Amino acid sequence: MFRTAFFGSFSQLLIYFSIVLLSLIYFLYKNKSKSLFYIIVIVLFYPSIFIVLKVGNYHRIVLLVLSLYYALNKNLLSRFNKGDKVFTIFFVIYSMVFILTALLNADAILITLSQYSIYLVVYLSWFMIKREIIKLNGDFTYLNNLLYQLFLVQILMGVVKFIVFGGKTGEWLVGTMSFVGGALGTILPILGFILLWYKNDGKLKRNDWLFAIGLLFVGFITGKRAIWFIFPLVVGGYLIYIPRFKMNGKLWTALAFVPLVFYFGTRLSPSLNPEHKVWGSFDVNYIFDTADTYQFGEEQQADKFTAQGRGGATSYLFKKLLEFDTFTERDMTGTGLTGMFTTDYDEFATLGYGLNYKGAATGAYKSYVTAGYLGLFTTIMLLYSMLRTIKNGRVKLVLSLIIAWEYFYYSGTLFRTPLCMFLVCYFIFYANYNEWQKKQQRRKITQTT
Repeated sequence: MFRTAFFGSFSQLLIYFSIVLLSLIYFLYKNKSKSLFYIIVIVLFYPSIFIVLKVGNYHRIVLLVLSLYYALNKNLLSRFNKGDKVFTIFFVIYSMVFILTALLNADAILITLSQYSIYLVVYLSWFMIKREIIKLNGDFTYLNNLLYQLFLVQILMGVVKFIVFGGKTGEWLVGTMSFVGGALGTILPILGFILLWYKNDGKLKRNDWLFAIGLLFVGFITGKRAIWFIFPLVVGGYLIYIPRFKMNGKLWTALAFVPLVFYFGTRLSPSLNPEHKVWGSFDVNYIFDTADTYQFGEEQQADKFTAQGRGGATSYLFKKLLEFDTFTERDMTGTGLTGMFTTDYDEFATLGYGLNYKGAATGAYKSYVTAGYLGLFTTIMLLYSMLRTIKNGRVKLVLSLIIAWEYFYYSGTLFRTPLCMFLVCYFIFYANYNEWQKKQQRRKITQTT
């Protein structure tokens, strides 16, 4: 039943996932009287239960069925505004390219449908969230609290992981979300902080900082290095740049928090200090040399592979794009989903994709491998069609930079995870509702004066 190789003993996994299952039952029972939308939100947070039982595709099927039923029952696709139309047009183009390249590369129908279901749920999420935002009419307390509690469970499961597995850090478990990959250990804390920022209207109290530290613990117990670099930048972007640098005592505290996160994070992360242990020394040169090697590989190995590291993978795509006259069919339409999503590291290495190892594949590189530059460009345009609708320019810039970094220089897990894209849609509509409220308030002031 359980996968046990290097993930821990059967008894450890049984304890861990029993707690995960109990938390899922608790949330479903607590929200049994709420609308189907809230059930979908909860299910989004619990793919690991399906993955550990080796029925991961059933999570996608359940999500798709629930989302389709909700969309049809509420007649969500009957009324489009301009932003919806542009998003729909690019989703249709993306879908056509996805199916075309899958057919050209002879991908099996099951893997094609399984992968496509992810993006269909994302498309439906856009309209589900739009309806809820309008329906709630500014009263987001319950939904925000539910999302906050579900993120809190990710923190608590990090503590459970630390206790049950004897303090071991590793990518194999990320809260209730993942059982076979750790990229979410970086992405979830970032999305959790953005949710916290919206939930509190950009004003964080002492308990909120404890929550933020808890989010960082999720990254720590997953053994992720990137979190210590990107999380402080996200905090700075949302607490300082978006509010237009309105400095006060609390923001000065936040400014002090940013370098402290980096300092303690690098000392706590064995791969970022010279001693390779928890609570090693702080060595700036070592930290940035390690980060550079991780992103672009070792110079002495440059002749062995076309591209090294995640930075090298993306650089390779840009360089190759400038050599358009040398393009082959493989460059335009990729080699299919199978080589990217059904191979292990050793099998991937034998396929000749021009990358030093599978783990270095960024989101952009995965798009290139599976669907060529056609897939890469349509993915970028689909994301752009969503982000362009954000009314607040500063919110748009910060969220766009986060997504661009994750797609071009990280794993691309954000775009491929329904929960993450659900939250992105929520942040977009939430931000636009806030802008609409501000406009209404200004209009009332003008009318009274």
